Amino acid sequence: GPNPSVQVTDCTASLLDGTLTPDGQRIQPGWKVTVKAHVAAKDAKTPCIAQGSPAKLGMRVLHGDQTVYDSTTCAEDAPKRLLFGRDLTWDTTFAWDGHAHLGQDGNCQAADVVDPGVYTLRLVYDGKLVGQPTELTVEGGGQGDSSGSGGKASSGDQASAKSTQKQSTKNQ
Repeated sequence: GPNPSVQVTDCTASLLDGTLTPDGQRIQPGWKVTVKAHVAAKDAKTPCIAQGSPAKLGMRVLHGDQTVYDSTTCAEDAPKRLLFGRDLTWDTTFAWDGHAHLGQDGNCQAADVVDPGVYTLRLVYDGKLVGQPTELTVEGGGQGDSSGSGGKASSGDQASAKSTQKQSTKNQ
């Protein structure tokens, strides 16, 4: 059995570090993005054992502070133990289909394609964020090359959409 004199603590999010690298920094609405994850112990002198189940260790996609996808709420629990420490790291791949997913009660069906904007990819362990955020931009769909004026155009579109909504309620 295991040597009782060697105590290895259980990992917490604060003992881990990680990076997420999407296969592109900019995607079109509804595009799938594949994200490479590299997970390590924050301090090599403090090894720890993590639950590597996809229901525990995964990727969260945020828009502002709103979660649009969290792989851990969508995954089946498949217990796996991962040891982190000096030279003990773990590499895996996550994917996001560019849709919002409703994670309540394990219901993870894809909802609508997310709106254009800047999204944040975060590594998550046991419900807590790990490491630094990585940004991913979902471009405005179907307008061709709108680079440069993208931000202004979208805020203008939102304003005009609001005013047309007002008019339509008046007409009813």
